[in-house]
Amino acid sequence: MKSFDEIRGKQKEQLVETETKPIDPPAMLLLRRKAIRSFSGHERVALYGNEKLGIEVSIPYKLGEKMHGVATAVKEEVQLDEGILDKLMHIFRTKKAGDVMFKNGSSARIDPQTAKRIIGLHKTLNRGNKMHLSDVINKGMSGVSKIANFAVTHHLLNN
Repeated sequence: MKSFDEIRGKQKEQLVETETKPIDPPAMLLLRRKAIRSFSGHERVALYGNEKLGIEVSIPYKLGEKMHGVATAVKEEVQLDEGILDKLMHIFRTKKAGDVMFKNGSSARIDPQTAKRIIGLHKTLNRGNKMHLSDVINKGMSGVSKIANFAVTHHLLNN
């Protein structure tokens, strides 16, 4: 009969052998969407990444087209769509009116004063309210009007 130390010694040898084997990449990767960037002509690029493995992947697509072969998670983390906010910031900085394309496919011309009000309000909000603001302005011009009117009243109350 083998002693406990003999059995334990073999187990240690086996552990050492398994530790020296090269590690294969995982069979499945979990990627989290980090951002979506909007371009003209309904074109967008989604940036996905895995921080543990240091991997980033960008996937170009057109708004409204089905992406074949892409599995979606049941529960997806909500993230801000910065596309319209970026365009509002550009309008504010250049002090020239610009066209903004909404998720529903409509577009509208936004003046620099409206862009300034919305960007100013956005800076004062917490993360949850920033997501709500982004959802409202992405719906269309009626959402932009609501947020711009709220920004005026918010500014008057805080000054």
